[in-house]
Amino acid sequence: MQKVLLLFLSVSVLLSCSKDDGNSEEPSQNDVAFSSLVISEITGNSAKVSIAIVSSSETITERGVVYGTSSNPTTDDNKVALGSGIGEFQSTISGLDSETTYFVRAYALSSDIVTYSDSESFETSISCDGILNGAVVLNSQEDINTIGMGNLCEITVGIIIDDNGSGSPITNLEPLQSLKKIGSLRINNCSMLPSLSGLDNLIEIPNGLGISNCNLISNLDPLSSLSGELGHITFLNNDNLSSIDALAGITSLTREDGSKSILLMSNSSLVDLDGLSQLENVISDIQIVDNVNLSDFCGLNNLLINGSFSGNYFTNENAYNPTYQDMLDGNCSQ
Repeated sequence: MQKVLLLFLSVSVLLSCSKDDGNSEEPSQNDVAFSSLVISEITGNSAKVSIAIVSSSETITERGVVYGTSSNPTTDDNKVALGSGIGEFQSTISGLDSETTYFVRAYALSSDIVTYSDSESFETSISCDGILNGAVVLNSQEDINTIGMGNLCEITVGIIIDDNGSGSPITNLEPLQSLKKIGSLRINNCSMLPSLSGLDNLIEIPNGLGISNCNLISNLDPLSSLSGELGHITFLNNDNLSSIDALAGITSLTREDGSKSILLMSNSSLVDLDGLSQLENVISDIQIVDNVNLSDFCGLNNLLINGSFSGNYFTNENAYNPTYQDMLDGNCSQ
């Protein structure tokens, strides 16, 4: 009787352990690691998306990106399949609506399980249509509004905005927001223009930028997408201009007509040149005079110490006036 009872207890214990072990198992899941998702080259109807699958515990049979106008899009929304396996992948998604916020994330499919990366958002710019081959002179707000109605992408030679009193004062550049490239840009005598808002989508001004006698403009922030080459920089008599930091993407000033590559004169609120810190190549003169609060020239260090500068350098009547040798010796501010 004791042997039968012991056998019964042993079988009961074994059955009980097998059942517990079975219940403790969790369903297998694919462990996928993504890199950070990068969104670039945003236009009015497209954007480039780049990401990588760094590792995966299962074989990735399909990967790609999904996007939509709601957060955390899924494969039931817009989907672009981009191969399989781990590694980098990218796609330019197109057919987007202008001035619209989109959400995008990557996905990985394995064993019928879909894993997503973190979601990122971006806003498409205003769309544009056409190129004007020539130059445009805009003397009033009516002129600004009229050229804006063309929804142009580019004006090849350039724009001169000069408030000469022939119409309503120039107060708003928003009608120009479709422009991506202008050969050159000069803004003169716009005493009632509070900012450069409306030029936010400009990515190229290859032949130069000039602003003079625009006393309400305090910064160049709407021009922060500019990068690479700019013909020259001329800022004259802008009493409220305190920052040129938005020019930090400019690396080269290539004016070749004998004029100044950099001319900064009588900008009484300007205190530093940090926006010029990425300059590597300047082929003509630098003249910086009568900026009464300018005491920090360290933004020119990269150019004068490490870069290529073939012009003349002149400073006078600023809060500090370092010589070329002062700059080379590291005495760039006071």
